[in-house]
Amino acid sequence: MLEYDDVMNIQREAIYKKRHHALFGERLAVDISNMIYDVCETVVLDYQERRDFAGFKLELFEGVCHRSSFQ
Repeated sequence: MLEYDDVMNIQREAIYKKRHHALFGERLAVDISNMIYDVCETVVLDYQERRDFAGFKLELFEGVCHRSSFQ
């Protein structure tokens, strides 16, 4: 049980650190870059594992090449 509490505390500290950075604008570019990298890595590995190149191209088109509603 103590090991579980230690893991939860480490995760809580990481979340609060990211929250602090976001609220005060510290390391925001680094955190956003890391999130984008994580999403890209997940998408690439998922489609690579399934060998679904057509699905990968569609995912890229839908996820990256969309038009913004802001003008």
